[in-house]
Amino acid sequence: GFGVQLVDARNAFNEINRYLMLWEIYYRWHQGSRFAFNRYRHHNIVYVRDTPGNPAIKILSKEGIAQGCTFSMFCYGIGIMPLAERMRESVEDTLQPWYADDAATAGWAIMNARCMKFLCEHGPRYGYYPEPNKSIYVCKGQDEAVARDAYRELGLKINFSRGHRYLGSFIGCRTLKEDYI
Repeated sequence: GFGVQLVDARNAFNEINRYLMLWEIYYRWHQGSRFAFNRYRHHNIVYVRDTPGNPAIKILSKEGIAQGCTFSMFCYGIGIMPLAERMRESVEDTLQPWYADDAATAGWAIMNARCMKFLCEHGPRYGYYPEPNKSIYVCKGQDEAVARDAYRELGLKINFSRGHRYLGSFIGCRTLKEDYI
């Protein structure tokens, strides 16, 4: 039942709990905390232009961080660290790489399923809303039955595949990898 779970989360940048994020930045990166506080203590103002010549539409964003802002990547990473650390303490027997809102786990199927269950239970507090029905579990054909049972046992529905794109690369069998390339 060994495999890799690729977690899909619902627009995590816009959903992150801004106040918890600022709190974490204050304690983990004190030198950057004043700048982060000044950047994110008020509503973000997003300007949207739909037609040239017409005035821009202003949208006030009360939660999350501004996508496209280089500084926001640092803020998001620090803001999501407590969730990642708690998951590592709770489910130790998996490799758990995170890149922004793209979480993945590699290990035995039951451990990967426990990681997904943990994210579904504890992620919303931090503004991280995983969507198991959009997430992918990459495994060999002979491991799929065991993996399906592990997820079914925890009441999770996930998609199974022999290979899938991950962060500009590919995880899976050689033939699908060659097709991807």
